Amino acid sequence: LLAAAVRHRKRDSRMARLLFALTLAAALKFWAAAVRHRLQDSRMARLLFALTLAAAVADECPLEGCEEAGLMQLQGKKENVVHEADQDRPRRDRRDSRYESYHHYKQYSYGPSPPTRQSTTSEPADPSTTTATPAPPPPLKCEDAEPQAPRNVSCGFVGEKKARVKPLDSDSVIKFIQCNLHFHLGAEHLSAGEYDLDSPPPGTEKASSVTPGKFCSVCDIPPVQLEPFEFEHCKNVSVGNTYEFHWVFSTGAPLVGLRDDGEEGQLGITDGLGGALNRTINPKVIVRGQACRIINNASLDTEAKIEADYADFLTQWRTPPAGQGVRYMGSTTGDAFNDEVCSPIEVNWHVDTKCCTLSAQAFDRTCKAMYDEGLRDDLKPKGSRAPVSAANSAKVVFPLSEPTCSS
Repeated sequence: LLAAAVRHRKRDSRMARLLFALTLAAALKFWAAAVRHRLQDSRMARLLFALTLAAAVADECPLEGCEEAGLMQLQGKKENVVHEADQDRPRRDRRDSRYESYHHYKQYSYGPSPPTRQSTTSEPADPSTTTATPAPPPPLKCEDAEPQAPRNVSCGFVGEKKARVKPLDSDSVIKFIQCNLHFHLGAEHLSAGEYDLDSPPPGTEKASSVTPGKFCSVCDIPPVQLEPFEFEHCKNVSVGNTYEFHWVFSTGAPLVGLRDDGEEGQLGITDGLGGALNRTINPKVIVRGQACRIINNASLDTEAKIEADYADFLTQWRTPPAGQGVRYMGSTTGDAFNDEVCSPIEVNWHVDTKCCTLSAQAFDRTCKAMYDEGLRDDLKPKGSRAPVSAANSAKVVFPLSEPTCSS
């Protein structure tokens, strides 16, 4: 050991220094005992002799080899780390897949799925390590779901499903960021005496093949205002029909206004509902819903008049008078859901209980603004989900401002 230590004295090794010190101490004790006891057959002499013999045998594996073995162990640890990272890659892929499968619910994501995370390596993927995207989660049974939407917002209608939280009020919207505007053929909600007709008014053009909702009456509309209008930007829509507009606001929408030089709430809207999940997969969402019947207002014959009537309908609904709007806890909508298969996404709903009247000119101007923002799929109406039963409706409906129904 002493020879090995001296041989490797230039190596800055903890093992070399330790073995050198131990061997030197053992040698001094051995020679002192040998001289003192004249190499008598003592226990200490035999023990020191055995230790020295063992050290000599150990010297067959020189310190250099032992150190190399230690380096091999360290390298093995590094290789294990890399190997564990390789083993972890499928787990990350599975996490990505779960993230993607979250968006496989096409029923509540009208737009394209968000882009999948791409590998930064240029090497081709190893087929043995790639994992297939899992199938979408099974449909959610309504008996296991939270309160749903759309619902009957008529006075006197009472739901049966208890909501776990109170819906956010109208003052909360200013803290959210708009991520979408789309519209459905017919009203998805039901309001007795307002939008409650099962079919469009007689003579209304059939302009879409999607599942219709409820319709407003046009009996009080002059015939001249029900004449056809040539829409330039909106697709598959017609005068006389009712469309329920949905302004979608989210805490997870893109921070376009905050990252640029605009104010919070500056538009970063996109097709579908994917924008609501831009920065988080569990955002708070508020949807404003307003059912409007479309008329042809020929008096809007200049751009200035159309612009005034449009009144930034892309971002602002026709604010309901006090006592006319309600809010409740519900879900996303769409004609893929019913009273058996329910939506798993929670939404704070703000709904106008009366029919609004929107000119075809302002409607087309809205679609132009949507087009300018990059929207394409949402320029045509979506299918409507039928109002859910009382069993799937929240028990309590709150007013936006003042009570809408007398107790």
